[in-house]
Amino acid sequence: MTVNLELLRTIFSGATLVSVVIAYFSLRATKKKQQDDSDVAHDKEIIVQAKLSLGWAYETIEIDSESNMPKADRLMWLTSARHILRYYNLRDSLKTSMYKTICAEHEEYSRHKFYRMFSNSNFLFGSYFKKSDGSGYSENIEVRSAMVLSIFSQWNASTVDPIDSFTKEELKEQNPYRGDLGRGIQHYQEILEDELSKMK
Repeated sequence: MTVNLELLRTIFSGATLVSVVIAYFSLRATKKKQQDDSDVAHDKEIIVQAKLSLGWAYETIEIDSESNMPKADRLMWLTSARHILRYYNLRDSLKTSMYKTICAEHEEYSRHKFYRMFSNSNFLFGSYFKKSDGSGYSENIEVRSAMVLSIFSQWNASTVDPIDSFTKEELKEQNPYRGDLGRGIQHYQEILEDELSKMK
């Protein structure tokens, strides 16, 4: 009888240990799920404001209808730069890879809009940014705000370009030469290859 009692105790102890281990891993899985759900909810709210901040940054700068240039208005440039800087804070607080990708999409779209706005040779010599009232000190546009907008409008060298994840050979496997566009691309590649062979 003693042997059976000892055996029952051993079995009970083993079962208890297994139950504790199962409960521990179950609790960890539940906490992970709760954390993941919390991160997604957090990011959903952040992405909405991040998108708004990018839109506001662009819309803040009005275009002069005569020159087709952004107005040289100090407050507009400052406000736009502030929206960009707040956008960076929002972007950097994202936790999930899905929402980071969504945010990168909005950023790329906005960057292109700013790039087009600022691609104008009238910016080259600095006179655009100055006061034109002939007063002693020329500062009109706050320099840091202009720098923030310039940085945002340019491609960041540390950004991973999704195009770089494909080679031409990999893309050829998906048959890109269909339709008018595809035939044009194929002809364009032939022209480039012919030019390259003549350079050698």
